[in-house]
Amino acid sequence: MWHVAKKTKQFYDQHFTRNRSKTRKLTQVDYNKVHMGNPFLIEYRFSNLIVLVLVTSAYGNCMPLVYPLAFLVLFAAYWVDKFFILSNLYMKPH
Repeated sequence: MWHVAKKTKQFYDQHFTRNRSKTRKLTQVDYNKVHMGNPFLIEYRFSNLIVLVLVTSAYGNCMPLVYPLAFLVLFAAYWVDKFFILSNLYMKPH
């Protein structure tokens, strides 16, 4: 939902066009606030995926259904992360 609200603010800022050079903002800092997304915290995403793999390897022999479920979660996480990284999210500086 927040993604739609962010795109709506960008569309309003661009005078309801897709042209990024038309803007209502007067400074570069204001423009960046509107057009940059939230920081992508890769350390949290990576730790969640490591936990998923470890739990899958621990319980996979007892419950074979865990392997396909883990595959689906990893597959979905790959595409979701790829979408968010490419759609104006930025890496948090360390």
